[in-house]
Amino acid sequence: MGFLEDIFIKAKSAANNLGTKAGKTVDVCKLNVELAEAKAQLKSKFENIGKAVYSSMKSGENIVESKSLESEIIEIDKLYCRVETLKKEIAVLKDKTICKACGSPNSSEDLYCGKCGHTLEIRCTCKSESNNEEKNAQSEECECVNSSDDCSCHSDCSCRFNSSDEND
Repeated sequence: MGFLEDIFIKAKSAANNLGTKAGKTVDVCKLNVELAEAKAQLKSKFENIGKAVYSSMKSGENIVESKSLESEIIEIDKLYCRVETLKKEIAVLKDKTICKACGSPNSSEDLYCGKCGHTLEIRCTCKSESNNEEKNAQSEECECVNSSDDCSCHSDCSCRFNSSDEND
């Protein structure tokens, strides 16, 4: 019976691994759909801004002070943040590390970006005793294009495209 039990245990383990991989694949597909929707919304927002600029130029109106333009820009910033978040989530599910310098995905074992050579952040793969999920050793550094003195990033998002209005 020992031999058959070993085969049964190995088959059960293989089935569990297959189920886990299938679950990750489904999650990646869902995130890719969300990513495509966010990119489509971005395109629509840019088209709206382009139409508004065209109309204002034709009529001689000052578009720079337009409240509707400001709201579109805030929405674009939020969508950029969402796109960056989705890309990071997909990278984690695919066991990839995103280069902060060029945005290129790399193997989680790589120390340097394969595209630009930038040093990659190291993700800790230690298991937490409380929830058995991977802990992230990356620091919560601000990635915005502003200096740290005039940074206006949201506390819950570390992408470069944050708006200064946290309530919207």
